[in-house]
Amino acid sequence: MMLGDLEVFLSSSLNQNVILLGDFNLDLFDAKVVSSSYVEMLNTYDYKWLNTKFPTRESVTTKTCIDHIHVNCLQQSYGINTVSSDISDHHILVLDVLRLIVQTIPQTVKEVTNK
Repeated sequence: MMLGDLEVFLSSSLNQNVILLGDFNLDLFDAKVVSSSYVEMLNTYDYKWLNTKFPTRESVTTKTCIDHIHVNCLQQSYGINTVSSDISDHHILVLDVLRLIVQTIPQTVKEVTNK
């Protein structure tokens, strides 16, 4: 997905709760990537990066985070974990939506009397 395509998606889903996840091949542990247009765009649309502590691909010499989980529904609570597997050279990301918090808008009732 090109950045332009991503921005079209982000701008079209402003009023939706979105979990954006996948293999983006951008290492968010690399300072150059963190200051990139990709991260700036996600910040502009109020997305939070959840898997900040977990490398998703490891070798003998490197630990990278190229698989990302970003959310714009910050009223939720999340649990994140990784699982090693022989079927992939990436760790499997596990996202647990722990709690759904429903926000209600208080309504004011105004009493009207006719005299």
